[in-house]
Amino acid sequence: MTNLRTDMKILVIGGAGHWGTNLSRVFHQLVGRERLILADPAIERWVQERDETKLTYLRRTFAFSGTHYDRLLGEVGACVIATPPKTHYALARACLEAGKHVLVEKPLTLDRKQADELIVLAGLQHRTLLVDDTWWHHSTVRETVNRVVENLANARWPIVSSKFTWRNPREHTSEEGILWTLGPHPVSLMIHLHGDQMPQRVRATIHERSAEMTYYYPGKPGGWSTISLSWNERESRERAFSAWPAPIPSMPIGWSLFGRTPNRVDFRDGKSPKPKEEPLLAMARLFLRQCERPFHDFQDIHAARVVEALAMAEQAARMGQEVTR
Repeated sequence: MTNLRTDMKILVIGGAGHWGTNLSRVFHQLVGRERLILADPAIERWVQERDETKLTYLRRTFAFSGTHYDRLLGEVGACVIATPPKTHYALARACLEAGKHVLVEKPLTLDRKQADELIVLAGLQHRTLLVDDTWWHHSTVRETVNRVVENLANARWPIVSSKFTWRNPREHTSEEGILWTLGPHPVSLMIHLHGDQMPQRVRATIHERSAEMTYYYPGKPGGWSTISLSWNERESRERAFSAWPAPIPSMPIGWSLFGRTPNRVDFRDGKSPKPKEEPLLAMARLFLRQCERPFHDFQDIHAARVVEALAMAEQAARMGQEVTR
């Protein structure tokens, strides 16, 4: 367990779902069963069906549980939201208004204005608001991105261009679509690569099982980035990106990088060095440490930028033309 100075309890909302069980696992590892509470409507079904496997999981993982999160808010100091994206805004707002620290599964919201509202509210409440940007907590990914940022800061690179490939074969699609499911991680890393600056233009095509986006950064350092997303079951899983100092003025959607590029920086999951610590665990540990620091609360402004960049791509695909910020 992590060495916390408080006995703060944590409520995991939606912790019975796919990603919710992962978040519950790492927080159980960090704070233990007695300080972890679950709120999920699925519990009622487990009881009715007498699903002993899942009920045993409940008893071993959580101090107690319920189906309605609002009835449990008074018991905790922090909330972890692991529900569908369309519910994030309302749940996070309710938790912040109740004076709780909040961790939200990506994306923060589906709308930049709503994301900004949550950030302002968290600041007014002096509460931490963090998004589960798991890949940013992968030590090798962060080191790779920081190499690019350092090259830009020291003017060794006059420009940065990049390509992200995020493929995760799956049978079923999601309600929010591939852009909002797979897109947040590579878009987040792209923004980090550019020193937390927003792109100014984007072109995009989005289908049920794939998406292609090209973001443009004018001026200095400038550059562009292509992001390819896929749920195609015939493809292998891949999370990879490359960055290089290549001032190419334009690039068609679907373009691929062939051959070698001087000074290229690469990351490929499974082939690059493994992280020093499980990224999800590192993220959860950071959240807890932020929660226990009086008057040093943290609001995830970067997550709001990710929401805006995704919304730009969604608009570009819907309109069938380039969108300018």
